[in-house]
Amino acid sequence: MKTLSTLFLCLLTLFSFSQDKIKYKTNGPFGRVSDTVPFANATRIVVRTNLNQLDNYKRTKEVLAKMDIKLAGDRPVYGQINTELILLKNADSTIVRCMILILCKETEIVMSCSDKSDKRSKKNGIIMFDKMKEIADQMGGKVYYTN
Repeated sequence: MKTLSTLFLCLLTLFSFSQDKIKYKTNGPFGRVSDTVPFANATRIVVRTNLNQLDNYKRTKEVLAKMDIKLAGDRPVYGQINTELILLKNADSTIVRCMILILCKETEIVMSCSDKSDKRSKKNGIIMFDKMKEIADQMGGKVYYTN
């Protein structure tokens, strides 16, 4: 009986954790992505580079300008970049409003996103992940996905 209850708890735990992630395919201006992405506000991407903090900051600003992403705020904080709201269309025609926070550190760049949409959804996570991945790919270096 003890073994049966342990097995049941293991299966229940496995099922619970699999519900926290969603597989969702995006068709949009940033290509096709089919990855398992956690909640919308939990995705972080780390890009490891060989550059120092100042060079990472300059390179990130160049990439954002090239991708036509505007920076928020008049007075930026050194090593930290906030983007303005990025409006994207979801697959079901709802508008996703996201903001990306980029921290430029010594030899790495950490990106996280905030879902500012009226109706938050797990599906928005994949769209924001896709946008951050595009920035990370243009930065070069090794890309790591963390939560």
